[in-house]
Amino acid sequence: MPRYFIQPKKEFHVPVDARSMSPDNIKGKSIKEILELPVWEGNSRLRLGEIFEVSCSPEPEDTVELIIDSSNKIRYVGYKMSEGRIIIEGEAGCFLGYKMKGGMMIVRGNADSWLGSKMKDGIIEVFGNAGDHLGSKLPGEKPGKGMSGGEIIVHGSAGSYIGEGMSGGRIIVEGSSGIMPGYSMIGGSIFIRGGCNGLPGARMVKGKIVIGGVVPRILPSFHPDSVLSKGKVGKWAVTGRILLLIGDSVVGGRGRLYLNLDLNKYLEELAELLEVGGVEAW
Repeated sequence: MPRYFIQPKKEFHVPVDARSMSPDNIKGKSIKEILELPVWEGNSRLRLGEIFEVSCSPEPEDTVELIIDSSNKIRYVGYKMSEGRIIIEGEAGCFLGYKMKGGMMIVRGNADSWLGSKMKDGIIEVFGNAGDHLGSKLPGEKPGKGMSGGEIIVHGSAGSYIGEGMSGGRIIVEGSSGIMPGYSMIGGSIFIRGGCNGLPGARMVKGKIVIGGVVPRILPSFHPDSVLSKGKVGKWAVTGRILLLIGDSVVGGRGRLYLNLDLNKYLEELAELLEVGGVEAW
């Protein structure tokens, strides 16, 4: 696997649009050709080699790996990538993996907002925290225009509006999240191991949301369906009783929202007429 090392020549003070940094664009090119790829620093169109250093450790494989020494000013890395692997050393700027179609990304630090926005396939794994609108659609777009496939794994916490408008794929957050995960989603799955700041699944039509921790408030348009004795997401076991709610009825939704009943005692009144039983694997 050819490995390309990309490092900034300076500290950036304005955003850098680096959507040309993807295995698809670099595969088969010489270092000289890579240095000629276009980037934008603010409103200035430059050659990649003007603000980045690039070196290569060639291997006899077809797959390309990019190792990028990044900061949160560097944006759109991996735009529309369909193959190969990108490793971000440090912070990742917004729109990482925007419209991603395949391959793999690994972020060693935190990732800014809109990570995996409109993603179609592939895997993104973040070992820090992620910002708002993880796997989401863009403002003003209709539901279903967000993430449609692939998987995003965040080992830390994430911001608000996770999976907004998503139609497929899977998002796993090991920590907690901000408000309204799954807003206007029409498919796919969101798993949050910790809690969220409230109102999960607002305007959702289909899909599933599993939250293992405390949720201070839910919408009145979600209705109790059943209580499970336990559940499992891969190797992650959801302990305690799990309340399944269906909604959002405001939009005629049949989305499935799973909440930890033992950690959210205010839901007991909704669950008291339901029998406990069953184990569900998501």
